[in-house]
Amino acid sequence: MNIYKVKITNNHMKNVFSSIKEHSKALGAWIAGLFKDESGHPSSKRFVGIVASLTLCITMYRNSYSAIDIAPAEYLVNAVALLAFSTLGLSSVDKFVKSRKDMHAATKANEAQAESATCDCPEGCTCGNCNRCQA
Repeated sequence: MNIYKVKITNNHMKNVFSSIKEHSKALGAWIAGLFKDESGHPSSKRFVGIVASLTLCITMYRNSYSAIDIAPAEYLVNAVALLAFSTLGLSSVDKFVKSRKDMHAATKANEAQAESATCDCPEGCTCGNCNRCQA
């Protein structure tokens, strides 16, 4: 029977702890990002939706191991589920509305740039930068 002895050095332990520290910072940043909207501001809709979802999941898990007479009323469970789904759904709608507004603003900027482009080309212009070429 062979028993291998592993010598753990101080540098090895420092590397392990620094790796754990880096991963925990990344996890904390990810969790904080869950509660922010597309522009990076805290979102109360996301917060309420995530808290309601977690509450609903915990309640359903606990009720699976408890007696039926201890279970919450069905209408309360449905209300929390509706709250969670609606708030998270509204957060999703906000994301698409913002992207549509960004696309609209970019299109307007491109149109304004195209209209402001002028050239000194003759009538048979083919530069592609002025209104005469695009017509």
